[in-house]
Amino acid sequence: MRGGFGIFYTRFASTNILQSLRQNGTDEQSYFLANPDSVQYNPNSTVPPSTAGFAATLPTVYQIDPHLRTTERMQGLVSVDRSFGKFGNMSIGWAQRRNTHEWDSLNINAPLPNGTRPLGTAQNVYQFSSGGISNGHTFSVNSNINLSKKLSFWEYLGFGHQETDASGATTFASNSYNLVADAGPYSGYSPRQLYAGFNAHPGWDTQINVFIGARNHSYFNITTGEDNNGDTIYNDRPAFATDLTRASVVKTPFGNFDTDPIAGQTIVPMNYANGPGTIYTELYLNKNFRFGPRPPAPPPAPGAPPAKSVSKADLPPPRYRLQFGVGADNVLNHVNLGTPVGVLTSPYFGTSTTLNSNFSGNPAANRAIVFRSAFFF
Repeated sequence: MRGGFGIFYTRFASTNILQSLRQNGTDEQSYFLANPDSVQYNPNSTVPPSTAGFAATLPTVYQIDPHLRTTERMQGLVSVDRSFGKFGNMSIGWAQRRNTHEWDSLNINAPLPNGTRPLGTAQNVYQFSSGGISNGHTFSVNSNINLSKKLSFWEYLGFGHQETDASGATTFASNSYNLVADAGPYSGYSPRQLYAGFNAHPGWDTQINVFIGARNHSYFNITTGEDNNGDTIYNDRPAFATDLTRASVVKTPFGNFDTDPIAGQTIVPMNYANGPGTIYTELYLNKNFRFGPRPPAPPPAPGAPPAKSVSKADLPPPRYRLQFGVGADNVLNHVNLGTPVGVLTSPYFGTSTTLNSNFSGNPAANRAIVFRSAFFF
């Protein structure tokens, strides 16, 4: 039996610090000129137009919360391991996680429910904050089995759950005054996952590798596509429709939603909808050609009798190795769809317009055949 506990911290990205310096409201100014004529603005001129007499547009200010904390992740793990000698081992484990000070972005001058803004101006003030909390757990089964000297198998099976009310430093809360309203499953997280593979050495200095990955549904968010609360962030969620005769009601396979919520309606939870799962298979075959001088055989161990003769198989391999390989990403050509469009006002709502490229890394192809070569010396 094994057990452990750790606390982990994540660095705040320097790009966020640079953005708060650039867009502090004073270093960069913006102006808006409606319907300029050729006298005021000539697009072919190399001289920038004068801003004399123009009123500066209120810039959006980015700030860092003076109480910002680095994200703290606490995780404990308990596992039971069983060895089967030369045939391999198996491990069954339980992991519990809790994250505090999760990062998100807020509009600290967003309109209050009565329509007023707390800072007294109409200027938007975006602030990097760290008020989020996340909790999760995972039950896993992990095994490595040596079927023979030339064939081995491994697998990982996981059942988990992860919830959070903050989705990252560059992701805005739908309600800057109530982070709990965004509590829900992680976007894109799959609660059940299976990974497996085997490695084979059939002879002739060849190697075959097979990988299989399977995930059940993942979660995605449903939004109205409108700025319902006036915070200039278009991530507001609809409500479950209670009056299907309203013009703002959208009927979908995921349910009936009201894009203009009224009092008494329940807002759709964060990441309420389920997206498609993933089934991915990978196959690679390598063949080696060895040549060149062989390194000398290692000297016998102290006290060991001198070897009468050394066979060729016992000598170190030749110095140079030329390898040719062929492989297939998603060899079964299973169509793995990306996250569906979650904007209710989009004609593509609920439709996946991209491929899921988490494993292959190629968003433009569902299946790819790869040829490769390498020289080792």
